[in-house]
Amino acid sequence: MTSAKETAAAEAAKLVKLENPKTLGLGTGSTAEIFVNLIAAGGFGGSCLPTSERTAALARELGLKIASPAELVSVDLAVDGADRIFRVGGKLVAIKGYGGALLREKLVEYNAKKFVIMVDERKLGTKDYWVPVEIVPFSREFVIGKLRELDLKGVVRELESKEYLTDNGNLIVDVEMKAGSEKSLPRLEKELVLIPGVVETGIFTKVDMVIVGKADGSTEEMV
Repeated sequence: MTSAKETAAAEAAKLVKLENPKTLGLGTGSTAEIFVNLIAAGGFGGSCLPTSERTAALARELGLKIASPAELVSVDLAVDGADRIFRVGGKLVAIKGYGGALLREKLVEYNAKKFVIMVDERKLGTKDYWVPVEIVPFSREFVIGKLRELDLKGVVRELESKEYLTDNGNLIVDVEMKAGSEKSLPRLEKELVLIPGVVETGIFTKVDMVIVGKADGSTEEMV
């Protein structure tokens, strides 16, 4: 049985066929990996700009052409998954970075002419969540203190009892957020990046389309 995320990834792969971009940004995560396999099987011949070392390794293994970072300024289309989707003031807002690739994801996807997110319907909703924030290691105590001043609780992410390091050698602080707080996300994105030591946040406010895969095998487009 096809899962909802597989359905969403398949619909996104059809979009790539339709738009035939010369440069394609590849996201990171389980849904993104399904998508990468699909476009490789479909014979995508353009250049790919991966958002993580993990995605880059998969793309190379599948024979896809990897673009250089110099091509970041000319990304025709970027496709990625997301960890949570909200509609705030009529605009789509995504939370990304649970997989740790938020900085490169934002670099690629904010520089794309079109940014499409693919998710299963479970990523919609109003449950509690967290916002990943990438920081330089030297700043950890300072940043956590500044978060407290904003009445926010941040916890340094760990993996197997060790501090998690991104592909860029940075730490991630996961900031706890309550259901219903999504209206504050565009403002919070701007506030967080002003804190010295913060490299980037997992709040994505530039989203052109969301493809939602459903358990019944159908999809829905949100714009």
